[in-house]
Amino acid sequence: MKKFLFLCLVIGTIFRSVAQDPEIVGTWYLRAFTADLVPAVPITNEDAPQNPTITINDDFTFEGIAACNTFTGTFVYDETMEYYVHEVFTPTTNDCNNEDYTNFETSYFNHFNDHYEEFLYIFYFGDFLLMEFGPGFGMEFQKTPFLGVNDTAETVFTVFPNPTSEVLQINALGTPISSVTVYTMLGSRLFSSEGNVDHIDVSDFPTGLYFIEIRSEGKRQIKQFSKR
Repeated sequence: MKKFLFLCLVIGTIFRSVAQDPEIVGTWYLRAFTADLVPAVPITNEDAPQNPTITINDDFTFEGIAACNTFTGTFVYDETMEYYVHEVFTPTTNDCNNEDYTNFETSYFNHFNDHYEEFLYIFYFGDFLLMEFGPGFGMEFQKTPFLGVNDTAETVFTVFPNPTSEVLQINALGTPISSVTVYTMLGSRLFSSEGNVDHIDVSDFPTGLYFIEIRSEGKRQIKQFSKR
């Protein structure tokens, strides 16, 4: 079963698609795996000896580096449906001779092949790229190399309850918040506030999924939450 890569259309300047914004074309460095309602799992030196990557080319072919293997593939654009079909994914099959590397590559490659048999979405936030095969489940990439002995993908905030119907609480784990912004799945800015915000009233939000972007002392994280 082929995967479909849906790219959000531009609304404002936050989410952009491969077809309309060359900024998404280039090399992206894997930062973390994500799973709904739990902290992102950062990539470490135990996962790979170098920073895993994906490079998206102008013609929508792509290639990347994992632990001891590389991969190539192709996204095909459907002009009628306005989405991308993930048509080809081909990894090399070298033996990593390292159980941690092998386990990492299995997880990484499963996001690109037909293992999950789910849709794959790409959301673009300037220097941050989020790929998801389901709400909250996927991978975080960034523009600059991440992997290093002292690098971490530390979670600087949590949001709860999730789902919520009235109030979304924000816990910055003792770090002052500088700004909070909420976006719809299509990239429309729904709420924005400067300063140390510790909760948001979402009672008037339509039912659905949203992204929340929180900035704190030069750090930024983006999470999903559900309004029911």
